[in-house]
Amino acid sequence: MEVSFSEREKISGMVNQLMVDYEKEIEAAYLATEGVFKIALSAKIESQGNTKVITVEMSFDPAKKIKDRITETIDLDQMKLPFKDKQDLEPAG
Repeated sequence: MEVSFSEREKISGMVNQLMVDYEKEIEAAYLATEGVFKIALSAKIESQGNTKVITVEMSFDPAKKIKDRITETIDLDQMKLPFKDKQDLEPAG
């Protein structure tokens, strides 16, 4: 089984969202840590027919353990809409 581009793209966006959501807490925990600071990330992909349920978890431990998760579903059979890429929408120059 191969992880599709859309699955990798979704996971990347979900990880980014968690990092943005906890930016202040991560920075505070990092600054308060002596030695090694760790952020644990995991991604789980579950097949459910023609859809995939993707769960991304992040945890780190400042003074208190912080753990969060995002779960999203993507339909692999859904047709892509013919939108232009973002760079095609920006004015030239």
